[in-house]
Parts: sequence; structure tokens; C-alpha cells
Amino acid sequence: MTERYLAYGEDAQSAFLRLARLFEPMRVKGLNKIRVGSSNDGGYVMLDDFRDVGGAISMGVETNIDWDLAIAARGLIVRQFDHTVDHALSADPLIQFAPLKVSAIDEPGSITMDQAIEDLGMQPNEAAICKIDIEGDEWPVFEAAEIERLARCSQIICELHNFSAAADPVWLERALKVMTKLRSRFDVFHVHANNWDDFTTFANVPFPETLEVSLGNRARYQFEETDERFPIEIDRPNRPNFADLHLGAFRF
Repeated sequence: MTERYLAYGEDAQSAFLRLARLFEPMRVKGLNKIRVGSSNDGGYVMLDDFRDVGGAISMGVETNIDWDLAIAARGLIVRQFDHTVDHALSADPLIQFAPLKVSAIDEPGSITMDQAIEDLGMQPNEAAICKIDIEGDEWPVFEAAEIERLARCSQIICELHNFSAAADPVWLERALKVMTKLRSRFDVFHVHANNWDDFTTFANVPFPETLEVSLGNRARYQFEETDERFPIEIDRPNRPNFADLHLGAFRF
């Protein structure tokens, strides 16, 4: 695919590589990574840092709330949002469920990421932790979110979907906009491919169809180059009994 692809004249491969490079992982100085949640699907790799955290947001829960329970066990309020679930799945008073759709716009039956962060009611010195897995809707939700609100998060743990859609220039423009916004305040410290999907190939560049990404706030953490190869020891395949997808250094 060599035709001119985007408005500013890049060919398809160059445009996609520019997106891929925004996911290249770094190491956080002085902190270890831990796995939080389920042994397989529903578990996420995070930084072992919960200092001055005022609460957590869990966007997209379906029937698996292992991550939420593990965060609440640390004494943190967890606000859950999922419009596909009609009732709370836990009686833990620290877990507050609302059957709302996470949306890019403020409309009845929905909540934006900006509002969810604001509603935590954090003190000025406190940060939020955000986990988001909403099956492809994350792209417009992140696009609409204000960077100053996102910057109130110490960690953002997200699952990003549908990379085969890069064949659509509109999708690729949005993905570039979202990741450029996030990378203005955050660095990636972990990547893991969800093996419920496979690699896609766009413009001769292989890339996971679904990618779990963990980001840390540069205002809180110091980053350095890493020699890690992904998956790491604490990663687990989302789909048990099937091999994990190997990303290597994940550099482009």
C-alpha cells in the first residue's frame, strides 16, 4: 500500500508506523509492576503504586469484577460503569456501580470520562486510577476527554481495539489524535496483546488487533529505556490454553 494516505501526505505504512511508535514501552524508575485482577482475562498489569490515590474508575465490567475487588481491597473507592449490566455484582460498599454507558458526549443514560473523573471528588493532591475496556468505544471517549482531566490520573490501564480498522483513514486519524494526546502527559510502561484476537497486518506492519496498554503520568513517575521483552513473567494469556502473542521489544 503506497498511495498517499492522510491529508498531510504520508503513505499508509509511514502513517501506521507513526501510530505504532506511540506504544513503545518504557520502564518506570524505582517501581515494580504487579498483576491486578484475574489470572487470565480481567487481569491487568499496573505499577505497584497507590500513594495519594483518591479513587478508581472501572469502565466496562461485564461479569468480571476481579480487578475492581482487588482495588477495593486496598481501601479505595471504585466507581464502575457499564450499560450492559443491570445490577451491581458486589455488595462491597467501596464498589459503586452505575448502569451507564461510557460515552464521548453527555446524554441521558451515559457518562463521559471527564465527568467520571470529576465525580470522584478527589483532593488536589490526589490522583485517580482509570481502567477502561469498552470494546472499541474507547477511541471516541478518549478523543472527547480533556487532557487536564486525564492528567488527574496516575495510571490509565486500557484495552484498545480494532487496529485492522487502520485501513480507514478516519479511524487512523482518530487513533493518532488519541495517542498523541495521551503521550503528551503519559508514557507507556506495559503492553500485552489480547490473544482472543490475532495479529493484523496493515501496510506490511504486523500489529495486535487488540492491545492492552498501561500508561503512567510523567508528572508522577520518571521513565527510562527498557530492555524488556513482552509478554513478561507476570503476563497471562487472556484466553487460557492458547499461547500468548509475543511482541518482543515492541519497537517500530
